[in-house]
Amino acid sequence: MLTETEFTAAAERHLDMVYRIALNSLRHPADAEDAVQNTMLRLWRTDTDFAGEEHLRRGLARVAVNESRRIAAHPWRRRAVSLEEAREPVFQDRERREGFRRSTGCRCTSITMRATRWRRSGRSWG
Repeated sequence: MLTETEFTAAAERHLDMVYRIALNSLRHPADAEDAVQNTMLRLWRTDTDFAGEEHLRRGLARVAVNESRRIAAHPWRRRAVSLEEAREPVFQDRERREGFRRSTGCRCTSITMRATRWRRSGRSWG
């Protein structure tokens, strides 16, 4: 098990390497930082006695690769779209807007209108 000073020294020596591995795999700085944090947390919690500096470096690299794979495989990451890529449909004329609503099955323009129509229909929530 590493002491606090040994952990701090190891983290400072290998932090850049672990970050480069994660960033190369994930291609997103925030996700790479999460992978680095999880890798360093696992280093802190480990009870392994490392045989030398090379053993520690290879172990951290392996953990960084596995953490990056775990983060990349998460279902939320598959659904994520950047704001630049996400586009809202904008229709200039009423005919195209109504065609979109019919094709998607959306009859109301907002949640407020749906709730209003629900109340007016006489239905109850319970």
